[in-house]
Amino acid sequence: MKRPGVLASMQAFQDYTTGLREQHANEFARRVRAGEFKDRAEKMAYLNRFEALLAEEEASWRRLQVTLVAGA
Repeated sequence: MKRPGVLASMQAFQDYTTGLREQHANEFARRVRAGEFKDRAEKMAYLNRFEALLAEEEASWRRLQVTLVAGA
């Protein structure tokens, strides 16, 4: 994969994760307003699950990049 392709892929992933973060923030705020969390620990668990999901998405993206570059 040539440099412009890598840069475009990086931008696409950043846009994707920005959207994920925005959706998560909106969902978190909705749940807080609805009183769905009993305590701070539940809020933190919810936030930690999202961070784990985001880390998993990033790891998948990195593996894809390595595969594409190796195959270039």
